[in-house]
Amino acid sequence: MRSGDQRNLANATGEGSAAHPMGDVQAVEPTPAELDRLISEVIQRRASGNWISDQQLIESHPHLMPRLAQRLSALSQGAIPMSEAGPQTALLAPTYPVVQGYNILRLIGEGGQGAVYLAIHENTGRRVALKVLKGGPLLSDAQRVRFEREVQILANLEHPDIVGITGCGKTESGSFYMAMDYIEGHNLDEYLARDPQGKMRDIRQVLALMLKVCRALEEPHLSQIVHRDLKPSNIRVDRFGEPHILDFGVARLCTPEGFSPDLAQTITRPDQPIGTLQWMPPEQARIRHDEVDARSDIYSLGVILYHAVTGKFPYELHGPAQEVAKLIATAEPRPPSQVAPQRCGDLAGPLDRIVLKAMAKNPEDRYGRIGELIGDLEDAIGSAAAKPKPARHWVRRHWIWLSLALFWLIVGGLIAWILLRPDRTYTNTIGMKFVRIPAGRFVMGSPRTEQGRILGREDQRERIIDRPLLISETEVTQEQYQRVMFTNPSSPDHLGPSLPVTRVTYDMALEFCRKLGDREGLTYRLPTPEEWEYACRAGTTGTFPGDLDSIGWYGANSQGRPHPVGLKKSNAFGLKDVIGNVREWCQGVPEGVTGPYREARGGGYDSRWDFARSASRDWITPTTQQDDVGFRVVLQIDEKLRARTGITGR
Repeated sequence: MRSGDQRNLANATGEGSAAHPMGDVQAVEPTPAELDRLISEVIQRRASGNWISDQQLIESHPHLMPRLAQRLSALSQGAIPMSEAGPQTALLAPTYPVVQGYNILRLIGEGGQGAVYLAIHENTGRRVALKVLKGGPLLSDAQRVRFEREVQILANLEHPDIVGITGCGKTESGSFYMAMDYIEGHNLDEYLARDPQGKMRDIRQVLALMLKVCRALEEPHLSQIVHRDLKPSNIRVDRFGEPHILDFGVARLCTPEGFSPDLAQTITRPDQPIGTLQWMPPEQARIRHDEVDARSDIYSLGVILYHAVTGKFPYELHGPAQEVAKLIATAEPRPPSQVAPQRCGDLAGPLDRIVLKAMAKNPEDRYGRIGELIGDLEDAIGSAAAKPKPARHWVRRHWIWLSLALFWLIVGGLIAWILLRPDRTYTNTIGMKFVRIPAGRFVMGSPRTEQGRILGREDQRERIIDRPLLISETEVTQEQYQRVMFTNPSSPDHLGPSLPVTRVTYDMALEFCRKLGDREGLTYRLPTPEEWEYACRAGTTGTFPGDLDSIGWYGANSQGRPHPVGLKKSNAFGLKDVIGNVREWCQGVPEGVTGPYREARGGGYDSRWDFARSASRDWITPTTQQDDVGFRVVLQIDEKLRARTGITGR
């Protein structure tokens, strides 16, 4: 079993895989026939519904290690090597459950409650993780209710950083299953520990990722849902660096509102602990289920952050579970800055305050809601870099020159403010940053000598942009689109809040502008083709407004996928991703075109280099929904905007 797949098991089943101590058992080399007989028996028992896990087998047959572990791993992948004395050849093929509509590729992993498989949804070709519960028709009422509750919780959560459910039902043998988004990536702790170059990630990167986790958790908390088992293995970071929260199998519904009554009931035995001990808050460690609320999740987030920063747990975790639970309830952790002073650096103070407040023993002393934690994390990330060392003696010696420099700095700042006012940028209520582009004239189209030129579409002509423009710095992201439209039409294979929204029709882009304008009392629209090319060229006259690889994602460097906005260099006007990533809708009917077509500019992540040229244009039908079509917007400079911001159209 591949290490990444083993981690996916914990994501979907809520169970980690603890190492089993072998003690002083002396291993004896097993015979191939003995191993074959045991594996054959395992297959037969599992096929009949009498499930036995790999861990149970290893504990029962320590003398067969490590060969047994190798065979079990091969069995889970369907690649068992046959021995010379293996008469049970037919039985050694992997046995997967039959789930209508899904093609199971391989076993990802298994736990005490179920197994998880990587599968392909036959109708869409989408990769999913299938969680199949053990027990089949003999599943207990408590297990059934817990399963149904998890299904309904996931169905009611629609955050891009919470792993969603795509289907559920029963296998042909009567076992319950659910299909979930398959997250290819790493567990949170593994991702935070090292970057691709093997270096520890900067502390601000750690905080930024934890901030995203908190924002994702805010949605279930607003619905009165407490996760109760937050830990790094239940937070997966995908290949784009976006975290995803998994496994709401033991979540608690603090109120039944919006859920059927039986799903709101507590199905946990009063004496049964919930969660994973090393990440538990004191109230869960003491098995006081009635005290568990959103602040319990905040405590677990504090432990996760503590471990991410220091590489250590706040308490000693060796010994009996009762002793560990007692330590969690009573022992005060050392501040992170004392455990890892170099790691914390100039953020030692904010980090200590955040972590220790989140991990307060008394829930009343913690953050009351996750929004408060989000605010403190945002403040810490935005805090100043390391402060300079005191230099009082130098200041005393040079105070006259410093005073003169400060005087001229203030004068120069005032002059610049007068000459350059109003500011070149404006940020709206959903975080879209707009760049003010000056009026000017330019030559639209391409010369006949330009490679890749399309005849009849790119004839050169002079155009005048007679007024300044406010254009969004980047393409509209999925998060921004979802905040206005409450939906995300993007391809399921390319989801992420900072990725550009895709599969947007021309009318959907116009509707976004209308709704955003109504919301803010301002006027938004798409750029015209002339405005788009003027903004793209940014005063340049070449094929591209800069070096293509440094300014845009296209077929040769994108790995066949869109990328988070803003990663490439901006053009001379300060716009980013204006070349590549996604094609962008322009407003109006293309000049000289008859028929139901609109213009999309800039090329996409899978375009050839010649479609990413400044002059290149695609004519597509306005109802088109394609994986590489998105848009950016113009904020109209009018009296309403000027009254609010001071930005003028001159």
